[in-house]
Amino acid sequence: MKYYTENELQNFRFEGAYIAETCAVNGIFEMILDNVTILPQNSCNRDIREMRANELKLKIRHLSRKAIKFMTQTVI
Repeated sequence: MKYYTENELQNFRFEGAYIAETCAVNGIFEMILDNVTILPQNSCNRDIREMRANELKLKIRHLSRKAIKFMTQTVI
């Protein structure tokens, strides 16, 4: 299943996660992360419990001094 969240980094735990792949194209930096924990308060977590995800795609689109926009997409 694919889920999409935007600006919800605080609803993931990256302790124990590892980077499987990185890519930078057209001003977008992407990382594929494995062993990420989805926290219960994540808007896409219907089970309301901690869940593990692999192949989480973290996209960093806009880098500036004032704001960093994070977009995540994952397959659970």
